[in-house]
Amino acid sequence: MVVVLTDTGVRSQFVNQEVGAARSINKPVIPTLEKKVKGKIGGLAGLELIIFDKAKPKQAIREVSSYVSRLKLSLELEMKEREDTLKTIAVITFIVFFCSLAVFWLFVKSNECIQASACR
Repeated sequence: MVVVLTDTGVRSQFVNQEVGAARSINKPVIPTLEKKVKGKIGGLAGLELIIFDKAKPKQAIREVSSYVSRLKLSLELEMKEREDTLKTIAVITFIVFFCSLAVFWLFVKSNECIQASACR
C-alpha cells in the first residue's frame, strides 16, 4: 500500500484508518510524505518515510521504486527462510518417525523373544 500524505491527508481520519488497517494485517505500507507536512504522523511510526516535493515528482517515483525493490528482496529472503525452516521441520519429523518406528519394532521383537523363552 503506497500512502501519499499531503498536508490535508495527514490529518484525515480515513487515511489514518486505512494505514492502521493495512498495518494490522501486516500489509506492506510505503509511506510518502509531502515535504511541507508538519505534525504528528503516529500511524506511520517505525516506517521509513519517503519525503517528496510536489515540484519534483520523478525523484519521488524513483525513491518509491527503490523502496519497493528493497521490500521485494526482503520479502523474498523471508520466504526463503520460511521455506528452509519448513524443510528442516520435515526432515526432523521424518527422522523422529523412523526412529519411533525402529524402537517400536525392537520392542515388539524383544517381547516375542521373551514370550518364546517363557514358553520353553
